[in-house]
Amino acid sequence: INRNYPMLRILLPFLLFITSTNHAISSTPWEINEAWQDDKWTLNSGTASGDPVVYISVDGQITRRDRLRLLTLPADNCEDSMLVTSFYTPNHSEELEQIKDQQINIGMLGGEVPAMLMRFDERDGNHFAWIEIVFADVVGMRDILTRMVKNHDTMEVTLKPTRTFKTDKYFETLTNKWSLAGVVEAFDKSVMVCRRMN
Repeated sequence: INRNYPMLRILLPFLLFITSTNHAISSTPWEINEAWQDDKWTLNSGTASGDPVVYISVDGQITRRDRLRLLTLPADNCEDSMLVTSFYTPNHSEELEQIKDQQINIGMLGGEVPAMLMRFDERDGNHFAWIEIVFADVVGMRDILTRMVKNHDTMEVTLKPTRTFKTDKYFETLTNKWSLAGVVEAFDKSVMVCRRMN
């Protein structure tokens, strides 16, 4: 995994605001606004700190509002991609701020892997935890997606408790899953659009 391009992480708070809506906030000619549909990966664009952003996303099958997203950034020369999702939390306490920016464990595709609980966000009175699942260059990300699709129809993620992170203290639903149908093709399209924008 290539971690030499941190701009996606630097702009993540702005990206999360953009991706939390069903439309891009830019009025530039390259704006892309595919309508969200159940279980279908859709392509959208927006801006973050003046920089264009391209992302594909799909709604969750257990918790619909928590979308799985793949982000690419022309300002990074479309070199890297980040796979992120949100998990709804009813917890509104100050404790949320104490557990952000930490590594957690998630169950995924039959195994347990580390992930990053990056931040919490409030939207329409609801609170969400944002979790980075994979950060990789676009070639590596495509390979990961291709292997996923070869063996699975959906991608399921479960938040795992540890000694210092009690998942059921913060979240009502610990598992969500998303369709993988069409994700490789949608990702290829998003990278192509990103490179054209660049």
